[in-house]
Amino acid sequence: MSAYESNIPIAPHHKYTIISEAPIDSSEDFSTHPAGPSSPSLSFVNAQLLQLFLACNSRLTAMKERPKFVLLAPIKGVKNPRFAHLHAVRYDEVGCRFDEDNCLSLFLSELVEGERHTKVLYVEKTDVEVEVEEEEKKGDEGAGVGEVKDERAD
Repeated sequence: MSAYESNIPIAPHHKYTIISEAPIDSSEDFSTHPAGPSSPSLSFVNAQLLQLFLACNSRLTAMKERPKFVLLAPIKGVKNPRFAHLHAVRYDEVGCRFDEDNCLSLFLSELVEGERHTKVLYVEKTDVEVEVEEEEKKGDEGAGVGEVKDERAD
């Protein structure tokens, strides 16, 4: 019997979230926070990441020439956020790559008043677990509606 025939709601298995990071006093420690809503669509979130990147880097739109994007080599078995932390580029370059799950990551390093500023933006895949609860009433067509719980994918 399929999920459609049994009245069990069909739920996504994964969700994708844009994460923004900036180093704190050293290149080892990062301040991390979500930079937008989650979505079950990877392509939609990857596109949102590019829009966010351009919006938060207004300096790029004022530049007469385009920034240099450096395509970084993939590393088998390494996913975001660990993948995004392995980027290293010269200032005024943007490191970019898709991780093993096809999640986009961007690493920007720039000089502002003689100081290096680094920003990391990436899409993180999170597993979604659906727990099905049965209601006491028999014959209720709404039975089987469940809660969604997040679990980070490694």
